[in-house]
Amino acid sequence: MWTKGNDKTQLTLGLSSNDTEKYKPSLSKDSYSLKITNFSIDDLDNYNCQFGFQSTSYKLSLDNRFAYIPGNDDIFPNVSHGRGILNVTIRISKVYPDPECEISVQDYNLTNKVRTIPHRSSQLYAAVFTSSWMFPSEEINCTIVLELNCTLSTTQFYHQKKVTTCEENDNRYSTITDGAEHATIIAIVVVVVVFGIVALLFVIYIWKSKLRNPSE
Repeated sequence: MWTKGNDKTQLTLGLSSNDTEKYKPSLSKDSYSLKITNFSIDDLDNYNCQFGFQSTSYKLSLDNRFAYIPGNDDIFPNVSHGRGILNVTIRISKVYPDPECEISVQDYNLTNKVRTIPHRSSQLYAAVFTSSWMFPSEEINCTIVLELNCTLSTTQFYHQKKVTTCEENDNRYSTITDGAEHATIIAIVVVVVVFGIVALLFVIYIWKSKLRNPSE
């Protein structure tokens, strides 16, 4: 019998399996083995084998035999630009082992301009790549193509994504426009107030003049 975890959840009994797609036991004259298919991070655990009157356990953990390739949901790119400077940040939430990556934007290779910040996230790694550099303004448009080509210990993975930056620019423009409108309103109010004060002073002056010269 094969079991998993400290609670010793049963996986197999003889050649029977509680999940025939996942756990495939095999039995020979002097061994009893377990094959785990569709392997994932959730399979990292303690495994216990009961063979007749003998038992043994094995802890399955990450080492250089394994690689966790991040999916699209694990990669978060962000691109912004302003005043001719393009800022790129790529965050990989889960990967193993620590990746070595080449990054390019609009066919510009940024590998030598990128700062990498790797750290452990649970049993896996997380990595952040950041870069800022002068970019030809005529080549900056609403959609920027970002490419990530990484090497792990036993494999490689490639990721490409089109990132839209126009929404951010539109928001900035809207903020500037709103500010201009507020400034215009304030200017109009000031003019009206000043005009009112001048008119009031003129009326007071005429009234005092009549008091001094009643005949008029």
